[in-house]
Amino acid sequence: AAARAVARAAAEKVAAEKKAVAARAASKAQAERAVAERAAAEKPAMLEKVAKNAVVAQAASEALAADKAVEAQAAAERAVAERVLAQKAAAAEKAAVDKGM
Repeated sequence: AAARAVARAAAEKVAAEKKAVAARAASKAQAERAVAERAAAEKPAMLEKVAKNAVVAQAASEALAADKAVEAQAAAERAVAERVLAQKAAAAEKAAVDKGM
């Protein structure tokens, strides 16, 4: 009888441990499922954010290119104006020299 009681206690202990392991495994699986569901729910928003960032970066790149084009145009116009001024100064100097003769 004592041996049967010990065997039954050991069997109950093993069964309790198996239940605890199964419960932990179920809990872990549930937590992993919750994480996966949250990631799946957040993915479209993340993809939308990435797409918006790409659009913003493209717009910034285009604005920078436009600024550079405007700067290049202004530099070209300044160069033309400086050349015209230099030509006028040279013409005025030549006229002054011609009058002096």
